[in-house]
Amino acid sequence: QLVSGSSKLTENTSTLTAGVDALAGKAPELVSGIESLSSGSAQLNNKSPELIAGLTKLQFGSGQLTDKSTQLLSAASQ
Repeated sequence: QLVSGSSKLTENTSTLTAGVDALAGKAPELVSGIESLSSGSAQLNNKSPELIAGLTKLQFGSGQLTDKSTQLLSAASQ
């Protein structure tokens, strides 16, 4: 039973080693992916002020359109 357990341990160790090697092989891809995510995140942060400014303009324009619509409706009903 000891021999059987020992060979099972050896087998598991090989499997673990193979798994660790596989992970190590993926490390550069993971690092690259994380760098891409960081870069994308930074770009989004940089665009935030532009997006906010654009949304503010849209809200303002929308308000003006509503005002004009109201004026037109009131003129039409007279």
